[in-house]
Amino acid sequence: MASPFPGMDPYLEQAIFWSEFHSRLIVAIADALAPSLLPQYYVAVETRTYMDSADEELLVRIPDAVVLSTPGPFTPASPAFPLPLKAMGEQVMVDLQPLVNGIYERSGYSIRIDYQAPVPPPALSAEEQAWVNQVLL
Repeated sequence: MASPFPGMDPYLEQAIFWSEFHSRLIVAIADALAPSLLPQYYVAVETRTYMDSADEELLVRIPDAVVLSTPGPFTPASPAFPLPLKAMGEQVMVDLQPLVNGIYERSGYSIRIDYQAPVPPPALSAEEQAWVNQVLL
């Protein structure tokens, strides 16, 4: 069963779901990108990154495969976005909506989310709440 929301489902942003969904999304984005990048590039997921120089302390980070800004939950669909590569002007497109839809369906969120409960924070405007109510009819 598909999410009742086009774009990002605001109920997935509850603490109980978000960490798992986010982890699955990182891998799905990496898997979607790989065919467009190989053999010149590859995608690494949550790989430790070390920065060390004579003037700075050792810096350790564990970034996601792709860092992006999540669109607001009230968009018609999650947008495709360009991922710039190292070579000047080179980029691949990431179509986010099919990835979000696939994760939602494969992970059984349709039977785990209580859509009768209020939308999780942040608070909705009256217009946004009306839209949610219409979607969930």
